[in-house]
Amino acid sequence: MGKSTLEDNKEFTVDAARYPDIEKIVSSLHDKDKKILVDTRPAILLNSSLYSKDATNFVRDSSNKTILVKVAGGDAVLPDYFHPDTADWLEGALTSYRSALSFDGLFIDENEPSTVSDGAIGGCSRTDPLDNSVYRLKNVPKLKTKTICPSARHYGGLRHYDVHNIYGWKSSAVTKAAMSQVIDEKRSLLLSRSTYLGSGVHTGHFIKENAATWEDMAHSIVAMLNYNMYGIPLVGANICGYKSGVNEDDISTEEEMCVRWHQLATFYPLAKRFPAVETEMLKFGNDSIKRIQDAVELRYKMLPTLYTLFYSAHTRGLPVVSPLFFDYLDDKNTLSIETQFLFGSGSWSLLSFYRGLQNTKCISLRTCGMTTTIPITL
Repeated sequence: MGKSTLEDNKEFTVDAARYPDIEKIVSSLHDKDKKILVDTRPAILLNSSLYSKDATNFVRDSSNKTILVKVAGGDAVLPDYFHPDTADWLEGALTSYRSALSFDGLFIDENEPSTVSDGAIGGCSRTDPLDNSVYRLKNVPKLKTKTICPSARHYGGLRHYDVHNIYGWKSSAVTKAAMSQVIDEKRSLLLSRSTYLGSGVHTGHFIKENAATWEDMAHSIVAMLNYNMYGIPLVGANICGYKSGVNEDDISTEEEMCVRWHQLATFYPLAKRFPAVETEMLKFGNDSIKRIQDAVELRYKMLPTLYTLFYSAHTRGLPVVSPLFFDYLDDKNTLSIETQFLFGSGSWSLLSFYRGLQNTKCISLRTCGMTTTIPITL
């Protein structure tokens, strides 16, 4: 469930006027053994009951005042997950939220943290050298671009400049701890958009901001393998893409590519589709719909294997999916292969990532014996 269920875009709320029967809907889904995953964001709007001017567990500026940022919903503050009071504050927020909506898991979005404003409302400090650093990143003009000021302060005098990369990790750790108290009768699911080394202990990762292109479909394999090597085995990309490769507001997706992507996602540790894609799929032909259904059915048949792989990941730290060179250390041909991967150990996925291609080849490994051509049905 997304932010359309929120009351005036305020996190951890339910719009009772728009969704008066939401708990009945959730209950009916639970009766069918379905689980509810809710999107959340760290930013707390100023008109939210969760914000108090006297609270000290929000990120502050270099003059020790609560820093105000602009997000899609309006003016907001950001929780300081390094503050010891934030854990109890968040547990209370989730307890209240779950009384209105019996969710089973959360997806923390925009927890880099991401903002609409650059730095803060009113700007960052003009004198603090952190806010005027000559250091530049390749993909953004300034360190404060679409996030908070580098000079912002966290509990214990921590500078945001020093902890920006682990803000998402800390938000996941604190949220997971709070969820274990709120959902204590069973295991819960937590996904995070922002992660760091060690995040896999607390959360999985959802690759959300991908484009509906053949290139991004192929790149999702590289990302999936990287995250498994980082120790974050529960990972997957938006099937068929989150946005078009041309216009962010356009969610159109190519039929052939979308079929291929569903076939690939059969082997994702985390398979998730952006809801708008379902609308696009209504335009697909019957043959394409049938092939997508076949891929989904295969996914369900493979769940026992997937659960076993996750058990190994949990108990032994093994990846769920891995590069070919993990099992073929002596074969240098495997080092540069980015479009094939091992699903567990010994079995491997092979798909076509080019428009109109009907066949693909197995690389020469000990398991192949020779180069083999395998037809791919489309």
